Amino acid sequence: MTNRPLMKEDLSWGQMLRIYLQLPSSIHGVALAFPCTLIVILSLCGLVDNADIFNTAFFTLMAAFGWLLTWSALERLPVIFRILKNGAVIEGELIQKEKTDTRINKQWMFKLIFSYSYGGEKYVLTENLLSPIASVKKHLIIVDKENPQNGVYLESLPTEIKIEAIRRYQPTDEQ
Repeated sequence: MTNRPLMKEDLSWGQMLRIYLQLPSSIHGVALAFPCTLIVILSLCGLVDNADIFNTAFFTLMAAFGWLLTWSALERLPVIFRILKNGAVIEGELIQKEKTDTRINKQWMFKLIFSYSYGGEKYVLTENLLSPIASVKKHLIIVDKENPQNGVYLESLPTEIKIEAIRRYQPTDEQ
């Protein structure tokens, strides 16, 4: 078993895209931004029948909101990549799990709150996940060694990255 951190260079573009698309704000943003932007472009070009100024303004606002959500997910990507590059895989404890009011593709979004210790300090991690998780108390979390308040719940990452992180997992005294 190796202690070499998972480097950003180890990730393919497809894996990086899957990480981005699994962020809840990117799912909402992309789902809202692309169709609304298409409708606005089509109505401005005169290709949509019965397009009035109200509909165009409404869809413009919806597209702008969707692109804002998409941008907020893009801002989180460098943090996730830094965690994957400099991260330590540790155990965290699930302290709260609640179903939110959000559904995507007939699946409920869950808000998960984890507690973990690193370097003698205690931290809290909040993640949103589309699928329910096991009700066990201990879960694996990847934390940034340099900035341990930044972490990622392992189950929120694509399968290939989970397998590599689990392969690297070794309990340490720093937890």
